[in-house]
Amino acid sequence: PKDVVIVVDVSGSMSKNGRADLAQRATLTLLETLEWKDYASIILFNNGVYKVYSDTMVSVDACTRSKMKAWVSTGDWAQGGTNFKAALSEAFKVIDKSVQNGHTSMCQKAILFLTDGDAEFDEADYLNAQTKSQENDITFFTYALGSGADVTVCKRLACDNRGVFYSVPDSGDLVNIMSQYYAFFAAGQEKCESSFTSYVDIVTGTRL
Repeated sequence: PKDVVIVVDVSGSMSKNGRADLAQRATLTLLETLEWKDYASIILFNNGVYKVYSDTMVSVDACTRSKMKAWVSTGDWAQGGTNFKAALSEAFKVIDKSVQNGHTSMCQKAILFLTDGDAEFDEADYLNAQTKSQENDITFFTYALGSGADVTVCKRLACDNRGVFYSVPDSGDLVNIMSQYYAFFAAGQEKCESSFTSYVDIVTGTRL
């Protein structure tokens, strides 16, 4: 079981090179990795929080998955600026409220953060993210898409929070790369403990 908050950049630059369509397809594929014992929500952001599927995570049974897919398939996936702070603040709020209300698997928690942009993020923001991650035992999986993505922020968010960072070129297989996040949890799955080990990414062949 796992808790997953999917955070996706839908700013104007996502209109380049088919990135919006790619991000949308990746999000739909991620939903296929979840089942009834998993809890999840989705946050789309640009210069602020564009929209949120649910302010608490929900159990992803077949019916809910269909509703989430329909939600993902609506809206404008390429408009506005880029605000990492607002997006991550919302993600932490969703997790906090979910835990408080028992909308959680009581197991591993992950934030999957995808962006193709560059945004202000200072030392205090890194510290806040690390503090919030430690409070709820959250692992970050970050994905910098395309040539204009802020590799520095994405990489540090993953490194500070026991996660994995991917730099994905526009020609890369984002859908497959994002859907492999669960392999990172495999070692601790049965005991439902944080047991993160090195593994070889099946997409890139890189040892992580």
